Amino acid sequence: EYIYRSMIHRWGERFDQLNAKGRCQEPKTQTHDSFFDSLPDVFDRNTLQLTMKEHQIVSPARQFIWLWSKRLHLIEEVGPNQWRKIKK
Repeated sequence: EYIYRSMIHRWGERFDQLNAKGRCQEPKTQTHDSFFDSLPDVFDRNTLQLTMKEHQIVSPARQFIWLWSKRLHLIEEVGPNQWRKIKK
């Protein structure tokens, strides 16, 4: 209940809309997988933010960069604000 109220306070009606659509999920979901797959092999922060907007994702880009690089090891930094997908 506390977390829900905090999210409503921070995001307001937009949180309810996203939650109702089922978009408030862990980043390792089909929605986010297709989002990751839609990025080019090498991308910058601007490309990431534009792709997030296309997929109606409102989380900060830095959260995805951290998750994909530090936790899931899906990308590596190749320059300032530029990353490359790691082929597996």
